[in-house]
Amino acid sequence: VGCTELGDHCLYSRDSWRANPAKFTVPLEHPVPIVVISANEGDSCTDYITCSQEMRDTQQDDMYYRPKGGQPDIVYNFMIGGDGNVYEGRGWDVQSYHEGADKVLGISFIGDYNPDKQTLNEQQIDAAQQLIKYGVEVGKIDENYQLVGHNQVHNTNSPGRNIIEEIRHWPHWDPTYRHR
Repeated sequence: VGCTELGDHCLYSRDSWRANPAKFTVPLEHPVPIVVISANEGDSCTDYITCSQEMRDTQQDDMYYRPKGGQPDIVYNFMIGGDGNVYEGRGWDVQSYHEGADKVLGISFIGDYNPDKQTLNEQQIDAAQQLIKYGVEVGKIDENYQLVGHNQVHNTNSPGRNIIEEIRHWPHWDPTYRHR
């Protein structure tokens, strides 16, 4: 099942979760200086089957049903499931749907991480950190990147307070960043 090892985690390709083809793509220039952490605020998932289904549901919502619908594809570069694995969205080389998308890599956690909802597990935290580390190693992410929350680039609750409480302790966290 299209698993590329990423430390102790799998990076599942679009083919492995049976993504629909993108309507079109816009290339992303590397290395990107900003990594945006978000949450899709949907259902959580705990294994390959439910996470793959959540990826397909998210792609359908992004392309056809969300208020800003009509996106050419799933809006995130990568998503991380409750199973601690990474699922390729737009991937390393295609712009995400974030303000300043030509300079941003978007990583989203599957689920809702607002207060009284779920919290990140250790596998999810490690998977995100391994993905970012790998991105720096292969020149996709600038070694001096800024790590920011989705709420710093859009008017949204995403990624949720439970994620902010975690990522504010990560290297490169920039609490002052605002999209200009």
